[in-house]
Amino acid sequence: MKYIRRVIYVVLISTILLACQANKNEIIIEDFVLGADYEVIKVDGNPVKRAKHGSIATVVPVVLVSEGIHNLTVKYNKISLNNKEYDPVDIQVEIKQDKRYRLVNKNEKPTLVEINEK
Repeated sequence: MKYIRRVIYVVLISTILLACQANKNEIIIEDFVLGADYEVIKVDGNPVKRAKHGSIATVVPVVLVSEGIHNLTVKYNKISLNNKEYDPVDIQVEIKQDKRYRLVNKNEKPTLVEINEK
């Protein structure tokens, strides 16, 4: 239990610090939070741009994207009971300025939802 709390604290603090580092034109998508089902692996066919703290790339679960319509390629992160591998899935999303998003599992499909906190 202490380990899980520590991980949550590190992720929260890192996310806050990195949100301050993000370019004002970049919108944050939280994708690989503790226990998340999906992870963004490509944006518009290109490698994912993740937040950095200084010159060190982080494993903080945030993807930085610009405003507009984007094609996100996401992969399923859970291990199935029969060790089935899932193919990456493409979803088209509209990203709006001054919003924050999280990738969630809705009805067994990756869905981008707007979240209130910034």
